[in-house]
Amino acid sequence: MAKVADLVPDEYKASIEIFRTLPYDRIIAVDEIGDAFNEGPHLLVEWHERSGLFGPDWDIHATGPDQRTLWLDPSRQLTFFPREKA
Repeated sequence: MAKVADLVPDEYKASIEIFRTLPYDRIIAVDEIGDAFNEGPHLLVEWHERSGLFGPDWDIHATGPDQRTLWLDPSRQLTFFPREKA
C-alpha cells in the first residue's frame, strides 16, 4: 500500500511545522529524572479547557518543495482527494 505522500505530485508537497508556547505559569512541577519509558525531565502542566497544555498563541510555518516559505491561503486550497459521500 502506497503512502499518501507518494500519491501527491512533488509540486504540491509541503512540510508544515506548528509552533506553540508553554506558559511558565502553567508548569506545576518538574520531574528531573523522568521515567522508564522516556529519558530526561518531565513537566507536570496545568490543563486549560480551550488550549490544552499550551498557551493560546500558535504559528504555522509551511515550506514548499523548493524550501520557500508558503503563506497559507484557504481561498487557494486544492482538493487532491475526492470527498467521501455521506
